[in-house]
Amino acid sequence: MLRNSKKNKEAQQVTQPLLGGNAPPGPQPAFNTQTANKSSGSCAGPKKNGGLSKAGRILIDLFYAITDVIPGMSLVPEVTDQELQLLDPFKAHVAIPYDSSDETHTAKLKVLWQACSSDPHPETLVSEVWKDFGFQGTDPATDFRGGGVFSLTNLLVLNTINRTLFVKVLNSSLPLAIAGINVTMMLLHLLQATKHKTCFSTSHNPNTVAARTARKNFVRILLSESYSASSPEERVKIMSMAFGEVYCIAFECLVKIWETEGGNIMNFNAILLKCRNAMEAKLRACVSIDELMTMET
Repeated sequence: MLRNSKKNKEAQQVTQPLLGGNAPPGPQPAFNTQTANKSSGSCAGPKKNGGLSKAGRILIDLFYAITDVIPGMSLVPEVTDQELQLLDPFKAHVAIPYDSSDETHTAKLKVLWQACSSDPHPETLVSEVWKDFGFQGTDPATDFRGGGVFSLTNLLVLNTINRTLFVKVLNSSLPLAIAGINVTMMLLHLLQATKHKTCFSTSHNPNTVAARTARKNFVRILLSESYSASSPEERVKIMSMAFGEVYCIAFECLVKIWETEGGNIMNFNAILLKCRNAMEAKLRACVSIDELMTMET
């Protein structure tokens, strides 16, 4: 079931600034099968009652707030030069722009169409139907200017790992493509692996103790999954898969907040920011994908 055109017009007007890049207004997968089986169709994995209590999290947040204002009190380990060097190929990979003339890119876009519709894709890959899939216009290439082909890949990862959630969002009021692109950019911003401006560029301070701790753990998660790689190319592939798993957790978190808050296009930015804060809190407390998957939001 496709959403009506009125909702799509509202999405086009409100969410354009979130996509970053220089996109003008208007129309603008490898994965870990072992983890897919482990999650049993849910990006967040099985729920457990363990972990920090609400009071415990409040105390930790208070600690971070205090360490931000008292000079010399910060005990946060910084991302090392060696870690940054290992991360560089991944950062270059995620910065690759979507190119409509690149057959590998258009092939992925065709797969996305097939994931969203049983109808054959248009020959030129330009169609009004893309708006029903959550894009802002008739040509998805415009929306991918901010997140690049990496944001397209992550949408395919979501469909592969959690098809149920993918279809649920496709048939909901939450624009699938816009949400997916923004989740990719949100995580890249948290990782400080993108130069594109988003709503987070002005609403979030990446230099707080909390943000630096989350980034450090995020880097650890990506690198810990790739230390066995025999080449930079293999390392990038493994880190991309690990990122995709974190992406699925973040996407499910966004959907839960959207449903809890009674989400609509007008408060999309606010919900996205709450999702970012929730993911930052998760990453502050977790140093592995398994921990992220079992930690309650």
